Amino acid sequence: LLASVANDEDRWPHLAMRSAQFLDAAAQRRLLRLPRRTLARLAHSAQPWVLAVSSGEALQHVWQQLPPTWQQRLRAEVRVVVASDRLGEQARSLGLRHISRSAGPTAAQ
Repeated sequence: LLASVANDEDRWPHLAMRSAQFLDAAAQRRLLRLPRRTLARLAHSAQPWVLAVSSGEALQHVWQQLPPTWQQRLRAEVRVVVASDRLGEQARSLGLRHISRSAGPTAAQ
């Protein structure tokens, strides 16, 4: 469900140009475990953090793997971009606060 995709300029040029580091949950469509080292890297990465959500199942799977301290931290700090109103409601139900709905699937949107 989560994969680290830092510096993958061919696949995500608009993010790589900005030195973005992110977790790509939808690209593989299989549930993966969340390695502790991924959270350790995230803890030392620059903010703002953005969580792109295109799957309710993916969001729930990731959320269940987070320690409570990380859940609290993400509730306070992460910016969430959702693909639908339903996903926005799901993110709100987890206590995430900074939620916006994407206009579409491209970087320009």
